[in-house]
Amino acid sequence: MIFGIAVQRIIRQSVFRQHSGFRRISPLCTSTAIWQTANKEYSKMTYQIVERGSPNTIDYKLYIKNEKGIVSPFHDIPLLADNTGKVFNMVVEIPRWSNAKMEINTKSALNPIIQDTKKGKLRFVSNVFPHKGYIWNYGALPQTWENPELLDEHTGCKGDNDPLDVLEIGYKVAKRGEVLKVKVLGTVALIDEGKYYNLCYTFKHLFCIHIQ
Repeated sequence: MIFGIAVQRIIRQSVFRQHSGFRRISPLCTSTAIWQTANKEYSKMTYQIVERGSPNTIDYKLYIKNEKGIVSPFHDIPLLADNTGKVFNMVVEIPRWSNAKMEINTKSALNPIIQDTKKGKLRFVSNVFPHKGYIWNYGALPQTWENPELLDEHTGCKGDNDPLDVLEIGYKVAKRGEVLKVKVLGTVALIDEGKYYNLCYTFKHLFCIHIQ
């Protein structure tokens, strides 16, 4: 019970609010009414990917679409996957066993998935024997955001200005851009001391498992 409350609190603190047709980021969503509203915004839509450019290049972009057209994995895909309030949608950025460091571009229109860069060079993670690349499916929860102005009470560091990170530890090798229905198993907060001007930032990671 305590664990479930802790996980819900983390997600509440990161969930988006929408008012009068405009998206507004809430730095701290603790209202029960907000959570109940989010519970109702589940979807049975299916999603497909649209790729632009060549993989492993700076120009590569991956968009997600439903039957209505291109949608934003940051803003438009519902956080909740059903009406129980316990199953979430996860957007897969990095499939298991792959090396390219991909992420949702929160600054571009429609927020495509792109390959991260450092000092102008594409980022890849190294293999750690006997594994190749990422050992889990790595992604994010849509409509969540880590507030860079809010201090985490446990780490004493601010949020990383990105959606909540998700590690899906099931047996399936997902596809880049795939939307999975997941249940949360646990959470861990990591500290990055060098992301922005040598200030420390908190990266919350949710451990989840695909339920289908």
